[in-house]
Amino acid sequence: VKRAMMYAIDRNFITTGIMSGQADILNGPLPSFSPYYDSRVQRYPYDPARARKLLDAAGWKLAGGVRAKDGRQLRFALKTGGATDAIASNIAELIQADLRAVGIDCTLENEELQTFFEDLHNSRFQVALRGIILPAYPDDYRSYDSKQTRAAGGYNIGFYNNPEIDRAIEAARSAPSAAVAKQELDRYQELAASDLPVIYLYSIRLGAVVPAKVTGFDLDPLAPAALPM
Repeated sequence: VKRAMMYAIDRNFITTGIMSGQADILNGPLPSFSPYYDSRVQRYPYDPARARKLLDAAGWKLAGGVRAKDGRQLRFALKTGGATDAIASNIAELIQADLRAVGIDCTLENEELQTFFEDLHNSRFQVALRGIILPAYPDDYRSYDSKQTRAAGGYNIGFYNNPEIDRAIEAARSAPSAAVAKQELDRYQELAASDLPVIYLYSIRLGAVVPAKVTGFDLDPLAPAALPM
């Protein structure tokens, strides 16, 4: 289902339309301008027909506009901060329409930001549209390592659990050299783009207005806001 959703959502429209070209499609945990990015990572072009085929193959059959399997309908609520964030609201509406076009029923729960983040931090959601600030050095240990639940002091609020990804993240953190770390991060990206801890959407391109008299100013490209679902 997660792969079908990646193909079903028109992320190109998000980056070029909603974000006015100031964002890049995100197919995995790292943006393409990161020095640790693996260009071989699996890509998910917008392809609703392929999404439908994947859902059919997985046994989710269309009935009355909504897919069902073993007596369960494929529906969920998408929680956002869209009550006070117009961009989040627009993106959520696009996701809703794109998913419904392939037979996934997505209802929206648009909250004001404080309530949204309280619910997010306490795992009170089915699916949430959230943004994260990526650090200069990739490290998703607190977000996706199975041991990093809120009870353990981490931020794995979706209770994601994949032992292979645990090993890749932990190996990259403890690598004895930059070269070994890069190998482990490549492995992590490969696994994440396949298993999809989240539905990756886009990374923002940062910009800055600098007075002409200011020299020696460089905008750090390694801290973009990425917005996975």
